[in-house]
Amino acid sequence: PHIGLDIGIDRVLCGVGARKLDSVESFRVWCGGFPQKGTPGYENPLRYKISWYWPYAALGNVGSSTVLIDGKMVEIPRLSDTEEITFPEPIGKCETYTTGDLNDIIDHLGVDGVKNAWAKTVRWPGHSDIWKKIVELKLLDEEPLSVKGNEITPRDFFLALGEKTLQYLPGEGDAICQRVEVSGFKEGTKTTFIYEFIDFYDPENDISAMARTTAFPCSIVAQMIANGDFRDAGVIHPVKIGWDEQLAKIFFKNLSKRGIDIEEREVKPIS
Repeated sequence: PHIGLDIGIDRVLCGVGARKLDSVESFRVWCGGFPQKGTPGYENPLRYKISWYWPYAALGNVGSSTVLIDGKMVEIPRLSDTEEITFPEPIGKCETYTTGDLNDIIDHLGVDGVKNAWAKTVRWPGHSDIWKKIVELKLLDEEPLSVKGNEITPRDFFLALGEKTLQYLPGEGDAICQRVEVSGFKEGTKTTFIYEFIDFYDPENDISAMARTTAFPCSIVAQMIANGDFRDAGVIHPVKIGWDEQLAKIFFKNLSKRGIDIEEREVKPIS
């Protein structure tokens, strides 16, 4: 289940990194999708348009996330820890904030000693400040209001309005970026494996970057199942694809055929 972009490719990459380490201390994921620079969507106040389930994307900015930090489960309010992150051009500088945990990876791999595990959303700079104002204005509240004799919640109104005004125009391009870092020890040395890729709207086939990076992994794994590549029966978590070297090779070879190439870097201290 959950073999798309996030959850999906990120979990497979976490499995690859964990497999290459003798012990794991942290799993960290950054992922986002948004309009390309120079498009109408890039110019709107949110610098965002809808490329997947809008209510989930919007409501991912309220509430809090409970994540593993320094060996303890910590509750982090959404939008409270925004920081800068930079991806390869033409993406460049973005912002990121905590929106999810990676406890499922730890559970399915059964690794001990993990001290940090969290996932962060990536957006264009300024996105989180606008969302903070939206939340402060109570536009996502669920208490009904009476408007001209009709009951409606601010949340329902806001989501309906966004559904109408934040749609991509025909031919308007989106972009995807993802970075996964798995840290631990390899042969006694502190080591981090970094995986990173960016993807863009395909104008020739009119396929969004979000659709490419979500649907292609599903299609690839379905074909792997049909081809008998999986030796185990039952439900298999995506992290197990990365944990299995042969399955990982098949998965990433097929992603590459579709123009999604992931860079791997191994980082160690200077000795």
